[in-house]
Amino acid sequence: MYSRSNFKFPRVSIIVVNYNGKPFLKKCFSSLMKSIYPEDFEVIMVDNASKDGSVEFVSRFYPSVKIEKSSTNLGYAAGCNRGAKLAKYEYMVFMNNDIEVTRKWLLPLVQICSDPEVAICGGKILLNRPRNQLYSAGGVLNLFSIPVDRGFFEEDRGSFDRLENVAYVSGAALMVDRYIFEKLGGFDDDFFAFCEEVDLCLRSWISGYRVVFVPSSIVYHIFGGSFGKPSAFRNFFGVRNMLFTMIKIFELKNLMWLLPINLAFRFFEVFILTLLGKRDYLFYFKASVISVLLGLGSFIEKREKVQKSRLIGDFVILKFFRSLKWLKYLFKKAIFQSVL
Repeated sequence: MYSRSNFKFPRVSIIVVNYNGKPFLKKCFSSLMKSIYPEDFEVIMVDNASKDGSVEFVSRFYPSVKIEKSSTNLGYAAGCNRGAKLAKYEYMVFMNNDIEVTRKWLLPLVQICSDPEVAICGGKILLNRPRNQLYSAGGVLNLFSIPVDRGFFEEDRGSFDRLENVAYVSGAALMVDRYIFEKLGGFDDDFFAFCEEVDLCLRSWISGYRVVFVPSSIVYHIFGGSFGKPSAFRNFFGVRNMLFTMIKIFELKNLMWLLPINLAFRFFEVFILTLLGKRDYLFYFKASVISVLLGLGSFIEKREKVQKSRLIGDFVILKFFRSLKWLKYLFKKAIFQSVL
């Protein structure tokens, strides 16, 4: 178990999870190597059994990157956890392979995460093209317990240029205090991909730690790069994993009304997408619900563990609910799905 130290400029471990992402790795690692930071940082790539020559490419052109090869595709959550076990330093950044960082992105995150009340923080994530459009400025939850990235696909006009608490920060690039990460039990391996950062951030909140959006830290993200464009298969993990998150996190008195509302909204969402000709979404919606039912036993055990470690009631999460976000969320998603 790692113990907290008191470096003025703490060293940082940057963990990049990769699966057949060779086209993105040059921009990702080249930009990381140009990062301006007054202390040491290490870069670790966890490769999930890529078949596209990713490992050979990084070994040849970025020999300082430590490579951990998995014989199977662990997914993003388990891949991050595997990288965390290899990390040497006090703070860790988990990052998609399709991220390009700016030169001064790292220090603002460290300065905020060094606050003992802060467990997790993340910066402003802009789209790679066009670079004036936001991907995420931290996240809130809508009335149906659906994660919503603030500013998603909006022009960056400075509306989110304020340091503030958020429900979660995007897993595309986030920093976490390693001591707290281990205390929380890391990411949930069973998630594979999607919503793993939401789950971790909400667990952080009810454990008495803050999650903070840091606008002065800027990175660029290729939408649909690491995991492909929006699809019914991706929706399967999104629906399933958020249901698992709700089961683990919320107090029973709140879960009893939030869960039916979430399921009703998801059914309505799938109904709309089916009308748009995306009939495969109905199949994956059913599959996600069946998956939750099959895994319910293990997640009830996880719930008991999470609830025992709770220090704060759900009000600390419910304050991030934004009832008016649901229409914009549904409209944008329907548009994306109908044209892709």
